[in-house]
Amino acid sequence: MPFWAQRHNLFRCLVLSMVQAEHSVSLIMDGWQWSHLVVGSTSRLPFPASILGL
Repeated sequence: MPFWAQRHNLFRCLVLSMVQAEHSVSLIMDGWQWSHLVVGSTSRLPFPASILGL
């Protein structure tokens, strides 16, 4: 495989992983917003602890 093709594949993998990561982050943020709305004022846990499920 020529060098430019290897670089192209690497770039494609990088872009795909960035898109997947962005999608995961948006899903997590959506889930956190929904759980925050559902739980409301009954939750006494700070934000990081609720992410960890403590």
